[in-house]
Amino acid sequence: MGATIGAVVASAVALVHSLPAGIGAIIFFIVYQQAENHLLQPVILSRTVKLNPLTVLLATLIAAEVAGILGALLAIPVTGVIQVVLGDIWAHRGGRSLGLPTRTDNSPEDTDRSDAPG
Repeated sequence: MGATIGAVVASAVALVHSLPAGIGAIIFFIVYQQAENHLLQPVILSRTVKLNPLTVLLATLIAAEVAGILGALLAIPVTGVIQVVLGDIWAHRGGRSLGLPTRTDNSPEDTDRSDAPG
């Protein structure tokens, strides 16, 4: 929202200066917003949540179509949760590691009982 308000103000100032400068500013901000939204944000979010950038983009697009703006906002956290749950299920069933983040397992079978009484 802040970038859009900034673009409107900058474009208005450019239009006051001259029509070609205003049109150039509007075109620049449209190209900038599209590049940021479709190229930069999926990469940054994928590194933050450790998801593939294509997965981030597809999850956001599908969730936006299904549930609108709320779906788009919740798409990446929900996809991250699904990834962790599926990775945990895969690890629990004895599958080889997929390199997915999983929860720490502190089951009693894995703990050292050498100093336990009895």
